[in-house]
Amino acid sequence: MKRNFTDNIILILKILVLIFISRLSLYILGFISINTFPMYDSAKSDITNTIKSPRLKRISVEDFNKFDSGFYFQIADIGYPKVTMSESNSATRISFFPLYPLLIRAMRILNISSSNLINALILSNGLLLFALFYIYKICELRRFSRSETYFTLALILCYPSSIFYSVPYTESLFLCLSAATLYYSMKGRYINASIFAGLSAITRFPGFVNVMYIFLMMLSEINNKKNVTDQLKKIFMCMVISIIPISIYFSYMKYLTGDFLAPLHDVNNWGRKLSIPFKSYVDYIFNPYFLSSGGWNNGIISFCIATAVLGVFILYAILYFRKLTIKEVILLIYGFLVITIPFSNAGSDLVSIPRYLMVSIPMYFYIVELCKKYEFIFLGYLFLFTIFNALTTIGYFNGYHFVV
Repeated sequence: MKRNFTDNIILILKILVLIFISRLSLYILGFISINTFPMYDSAKSDITNTIKSPRLKRISVEDFNKFDSGFYFQIADIGYPKVTMSESNSATRISFFPLYPLLIRAMRILNISSSNLINALILSNGLLLFALFYIYKICELRRFSRSETYFTLALILCYPSSIFYSVPYTESLFLCLSAATLYYSMKGRYINASIFAGLSAITRFPGFVNVMYIFLMMLSEINNKKNVTDQLKKIFMCMVISIIPISIYFSYMKYLTGDFLAPLHDVNNWGRKLSIPFKSYVDYIFNPYFLSSGGWNNGIISFCIATAVLGVFILYAILYFRKLTIKEVILLIYGFLVITIPFSNAGSDLVSIPRYLMVSIPMYFYIVELCKKYEFIFLGYLFLFTIFNALTTIGYFNGYHFVV
C-alpha cells in the first residue's frame, strides 16, 4: 500500500514536470508573439532592439482572461440571471454549465485567492494534472509500454487547442472527469465512475455520453449465471447517481427561467442550432472559406483538425473493428459520440470545433495504437498538432477570435 502511494506521488511529479515544460513552451511562444506581431505594425523608430525596452510587453495574469472566461467569473460571483426564456432572445450566461464556476467560487471561499482569475488558473492546471494521471493509469490498463504512455500524454499536451487546458475554460475539468469515468469503469468501480460522470454532465453537455458509457459497460458485464435482478438494480442505482447533479441543475433552471432545459435552449441565442451531424463539416467542403464573419473561425485550421480527428476513428475502425471486444466497441462508440455532438449543435461554420474535439480521450489512444502498425502516423499527428498548436497559441495571446 505504501509503495503504491509512493509510486503514484512519483508519477504525479513526472507528469507535473511534463505539464510545466509544455506550458512554459506555450507561454514563451505567447510572449514572443505579443511582441513580434505588433512590431510589424509600428513605425521603424518604435521597434526595440533590446529585451530591456520599456515598450516590450510582458505576459500578465490578465492575458489569460479572454473570450468566454468572463462568463464563468460572472456565474462564480453573482450566479445566473433570472430571465423568462420564453420571452428572451438574447444570449446569456445560462448556457454555461455550473460546475467550473462553482469550483472557482469554492476556492475563493476557501481563501485560495481573492482573484477569480488566479483561482481559475490554479484550478485548470491542477485538473490537467489529475486528468493526465488518470489517462496514464488507463494506458497501463491497455497494456501500453511506458514510451507509448508518454506518447499519449504528449499528444494531449500538443493538441492544437491545448492552451485551453491551462486557462479559465472547462476543458481540463471535463477531461479530468471523463478520464476518471473511463478509469473507474474499466476497473469495475461503477459507483465511483457514476459520481464523476454525473459531475461531467454539469460541466459540459457531452457529459451525458460518460453516463451512457457506464450504462453500456455495465450491460456488457451482465452474467446470466448470477442474479440478473441484482445486477439490474446496481445498474439502476448507478444511473440514478449519475443523473442527480444534472437533475438538480435543470430543476434550478426551471425555477429561475421557467424552462427546465434553459441551458440547451439558450445555446440557440448564441447562433448554434441542432443540426444533422457533420453538416457544417460537409458544408465547408462545398463552400470553403478562410475566415468566417467577425473572424470567429479560421475555416482551414478547423477543417484540417476536424479531418485529422475523424481520420483517426475511421482508420482505427477499418483496421481493428473485427478484432475488438464488446468493451472496446463501446469505447470506440463513446469516443466517436464525444466528437459527434459538437457537429450536431453547430452554426453555419466550424467555430470552436477544434476545441470541442480535444476532450475525446480514445482518439489519443488510437493514434498511438495505429503507430504500432504504421510508425509514420504518430509523427504525422505530432507534427500536425504542434504546428496548429503554435498557431492557436499565437492567436490566443494576441486576442484573435478564430482560436475560440
